[in-house]
Amino acid sequence: MNELFVDYIIFAKKERMESLKQRRTIRKYQQKDISADLLNDLLETSFRASTVGNMQVYSVIVTRDAERKAKLAPAHFNQPMVRTAPVVLTFCIDLRRFSKWCEQRKAEPGYNNFEWFVTGAVDTLLVAQTFCVAAEEKGLGICYLGTTTYNPQMIVEALELPELVFPITTVTVGWPAEQPEQVDRLPLEPLYTKRFIMIILLRTLTGCMPIKNRFLRTSSSSWRTIRKRWRRSLQMCVIRRKTVRQCRRIFGR
Repeated sequence: MNELFVDYIIFAKKERMESLKQRRTIRKYQQKDISADLLNDLLETSFRASTVGNMQVYSVIVTRDAERKAKLAPAHFNQPMVRTAPVVLTFCIDLRRFSKWCEQRKAEPGYNNFEWFVTGAVDTLLVAQTFCVAAEEKGLGICYLGTTTYNPQMIVEALELPELVFPITTVTVGWPAEQPEQVDRLPLEPLYTKRFIMIILLRTLTGCMPIKNRFLRTSSSSWRTIRKRWRRSLQMCVIRRKTVRQCRRIFGR
């Protein structure tokens, strides 16, 4: 009996790994609601994600109302899934709650700075990704909206977010009405070296110069793909710098 149970666990884990490899972004949804019980269960599961010091400096704004979705749509370049998805989740860095907790205990918070903005981003994105994995396991489709970092101020105003609460990513959720082809991903080799990963982080955070060939261990064909995608991403450096300036204004630094 125990051997059968162990075999079942191994099979279930292999099946889960395969489902992760086969995942795809869903942008078209059935006109079918997500029950409150299911959504709450998924959120509760996602809140078990790792956080920095267990401070849990994040909040999730659940939007179901069509009118509120319409207010959010312009911030996301009016992409149709914002209006058509049954649920839109805005994952926010929330340093306000922890700061209030400190003040109630006569302690100086000290979290209104860019260092803690990055800490909050780590917590929030871990929760967001955990939610997405759990939702897809239940048969739901999700779509990350990168536009959140392009127009954070518009989202702050649309959702009436208080001070020290900042949107970092948005996810649309619903029952899939399509089965699109998987998009290409970079091959394993150029993503596997520590030097490469470190340069990605530096380029993302500072908008530095493109990576040179000497930093990559990959074929020429793979390099062409990488270079093409990075040219596009470098165009977003100006937007990233603008977002950083907005963060510093909101967080007082």
